[in-house]
Amino acid sequence: MSDQSDSEDSLVEFDWQVRCQGSLVIEVFKRLEFRYDPEWQTRHETNSASTTQEAVEIESKEVLYDRLHQCLLPLLWQHITTLEALLDAEGLQREPVSKLKLLSKLASEIDRNLTQVISAVIVICPETLSEAEAEAEADDHQLKQFKVYRLVELRKMMYEHVLTVGRVFYETHEHIQRLGLSTSSRWFDDEEGSAIEQATMEALDNIETFIEDLKRSDLDIADDVWKAWFPFFNLLLLSAIKLFMPTTADTNRLWYSARTLVHEPLINLVRSAIPIIKLSKLFFYKLSSKGMNRSRSFMGDLYTEINSNQLNDFCEGARVVSHLITRFFCSISRADMNFGEGPIRTRSLVDDTERLASHFDNLSLLLVRYLIPLIQETDPLGPEQNYYKDWFGTWNAQFKLAIHRFLQLISHLED
Repeated sequence: MSDQSDSEDSLVEFDWQVRCQGSLVIEVFKRLEFRYDPEWQTRHETNSASTTQEAVEIESKEVLYDRLHQCLLPLLWQHITTLEALLDAEGLQREPVSKLKLLSKLASEIDRNLTQVISAVIVICPETLSEAEAEAEADDHQLKQFKVYRLVELRKMMYEHVLTVGRVFYETHEHIQRLGLSTSSRWFDDEEGSAIEQATMEALDNIETFIEDLKRSDLDIADDVWKAWFPFFNLLLLSAIKLFMPTTADTNRLWYSARTLVHEPLINLVRSAIPIIKLSKLFFYKLSSKGMNRSRSFMGDLYTEINSNQLNDFCEGARVVSHLITRFFCSISRADMNFGEGPIRTRSLVDDTERLASHFDNLSLLLVRYLIPLIQETDPLGPEQNYYKDWFGTWNAQFKLAIHRFLQLISHLED
């Protein structure tokens, strides 16, 4: 009886020791979660000023950039993969002592790894850099991956990925506590379930994306921004058609007026805008991963001699075009409502049309000067430089014709 009692006491003591060990691991991951929370930016950079200054003296930005891409981020990916394996519920409950010990050790390695990642980014992209500088910078065309625009984007990506990893730390200590490996008596809803798998999957995906993004070409960066606007071009086209071809089906118009046009001159003006919408979308689509950017091997160099200001204009191209075309229809809708009440004011519509034409002139110039020359002449997958020169030359002629016709119809409104 005494032996049985001693055995039970030993089990209770062992169980308590495991719970204490689990609680310590939980606290470790809570500290990591706190350290890499959304307010990390100010707190960490203040604490890391001396560390990053030393790093500047020891390693060049280029060395740090390559180290971030080839070593630090892949190591972080491996650490999160290992963490996911150690958190397997069955294994953690079967061998709690050894698994918790490994988790504690891994937490220290992740912390050190993340500190190195963050310090590298701080050196490569100092806090003093801003989006305003990226838009104004005109002397960094030869800096390749270190153009201000690219560095500001790099910093944004790093913040996003730090937050993602922070969620993994939160789900880790919640998962351990949920398994009963702590001294806490906290109650969990059985239906809530553990979100650790989802959190680690998201973190791993984001780290992979971060690694890939470090070697994105200038065109890759613009392409990623444009993709979000392709559906908007489709909506613009549909909404334009709905303005003069009403149906019983509901549609979300993109401007303030849901009123169908009733006056023929303005209906004709909207009809003449449809080629402009189609050609605008086609321009960006042809440059995207569906066209000229279909494979990196197609471009001879990842980096163009476009400066940060030009790169910003290029990336913002689809958004600016969509905005100007939307303004077309706002002006046309107002003119239709006020039709017959006096002279139609067309100045703003003419200005927006000329801005659109000028915007595409600038984009086309960047394309011909900086992008098409990078196309490899020996590309085995399809057309080469001459094809794209001819294609965009034809596109340019058609676009100018569409703009000319649109402006002609606007001038007729003033007669």
